[in-house]
Amino acid sequence: MNFQECQLMEHEILKKVVSSTEEWEKFLSCAAKFYKYSFQNQLLIYGQNPEAEVCADPNEWGRVARRVQEGVKPIILYNHHTKCDAS
Repeated sequence: MNFQECQLMEHEILKKVVSSTEEWEKFLSCAAKFYKYSFQNQLLIYGQNPEAEVCADPNEWGRVARRVQEGVKPIILYNHHTKCDAS
């Protein structure tokens, strides 16, 4: 996914999040779990998997002796070094 596609996805998710108080509260509940992430990445996590509990890139999972399950759909996030990345 390229940078423009990430921006478009983020914009669509933001429109959904601000559409109602209930949706905003759901977003905040999800975002609270990812307080170290940027607002933009919190939006992307919520929009792709509102039930997500943890999010890390495959290298980070390896450092904590975990494996990403095969076939699991990645959550696309901004990588502030390369603009867009799959986690």
